Amino acid sequence: MKKTIIVGLIGIAAIAMTSELTSNPTGAPLGRTGSPADGATCSSSGCHFGTPSPLANVITSNIPASGYVPGQTYTITVTVPGSGNKGFQVSPQKTDGTQLGTLQAGPGTQVNGKYITHTSQRTGTAIWTFNWVAPAAGTGNVTFYGAFAQSRQVTRTSTLSVSEAVSTSVSEMRAFSKVNVYPNPASSEINLAFNLTRNSLTEVRLLDLNGKEISVLHNQTLESGNQTLRLNLPGGLNGGHYFVTLKAEGQMKTLPIFVKEQ
Repeated sequence: MKKTIIVGLIGIAAIAMTSELTSNPTGAPLGRTGSPADGATCSSSGCHFGTPSPLANVITSNIPASGYVPGQTYTITVTVPGSGNKGFQVSPQKTDGTQLGTLQAGPGTQVNGKYITHTSQRTGTAIWTFNWVAPAAGTGNVTFYGAFAQSRQVTRTSTLSVSEAVSTSVSEMRAFSKVNVYPNPASSEINLAFNLTRNSLTEVRLLDLNGKEISVLHNQTLESGNQTLRLNLPGGLNGGHYFVTLKAEGQMKTLPIFVKEQ
């Protein structure tokens, strides 16, 4: 009888430890990016095991090599490879923790203060995208700090550093502005409205959530001024989230849309 009681107590302890180490499938706790100010990652919150190791190119962007333009919106992509359940948290910060720029949630992500994280865990190679509005002129270099779970046992850290395009004004860099897509949700067609600052070859493409091109919706040279394009969506699309990209003069804007079941 005593032996049975001891075994039972061990089982209860194991369950308690498992509960304490439960992961956060709907979003990481705040302050887990591994930045100098945060000083912690997902492995130090009791959610995951192991010491995080660095992994390059997890955070990427469409910010040109010449640097970001203050006030311009850019697309940030997080790609976490591997076969386990995935999650992430990213924040653009100074070394003292001050937020730089503004985060805008994309599909499957949520913003909480200066942090952006997943809304649900993903398996296999996981890709999330979200928008970042660049900070005011004179901010200088910006570093995105991130911590990533590849599985319960494997965690990673990664950074992306971008510079400010201090030598080029916003008016010289920006080929288009005031971009809007509607209706959203959409069914068989969308309208894309924007202001084109100069005559440009203008491309509009439809992408899936993994960034794979589904269709070229528009590819023609347009004159400067206010533009509204009525674009037909390809038939047979499954209902769900997609991205529309607008590209002109080497600059690109990505907008999320939701397509109703056809």
